[in-house]
Amino acid sequence: MKSNLSDRVIDKAIRVAYGEAHFWERMQVARWAKDDTRILLLIEEHRQVAEMIRAMDRYKLEDDAFRNRILHSIEKENANKKRPFLIASGLAGFATIVVLALLLPSKIKVEETHPYSRLEIEAATDQVMQALNLVSYAVNDTRDLVQNDIVEQRIGSTLQKSSQSINEHLLN
Repeated sequence: MKSNLSDRVIDKAIRVAYGEAHFWERMQVARWAKDDTRILLLIEEHRQVAEMIRAMDRYKLEDDAFRNRILHSIEKENANKKRPFLIASGLAGFATIVVLALLLPSKIKVEETHPYSRLEIEAATDQVMQALNLVSYAVNDTRDLVQNDIVEQRIGSTLQKSSQSINEHLLN
């Protein structure tokens, strides 16, 4: 029955049967079905299968991995169907912003006078550099303390004592 139909016709008929076809595809397949009863039979056959699948309780599927693959593929197809719309709406929004930015006069005024003199700015820069040097010294001092005192002496000695007691226990 299907052997004489082209793959394109079969694919569109199946999409119509499962309710996944767009309006124009449904109209095209309806025209083809008027001329060829094989297409009508194919659609009816796949509609029955689609109804049986929809009637199945999705929680009664025995294999969870299989169910998850099916649900994932359905979600992926739905996301792929929405992608062109999202891209088009994003481009339309971007184009609108660009056009409005070019057409509307700019209301932003740039003030070129600075409230501080150059000497005040240089003094503030020096103070910031001194503060950063002080913080750097404190951080380096703390790092050295952690590495030398805490890690090597306290943790290292504790680990050495534990390994010695484990060795003694294992040897005895």
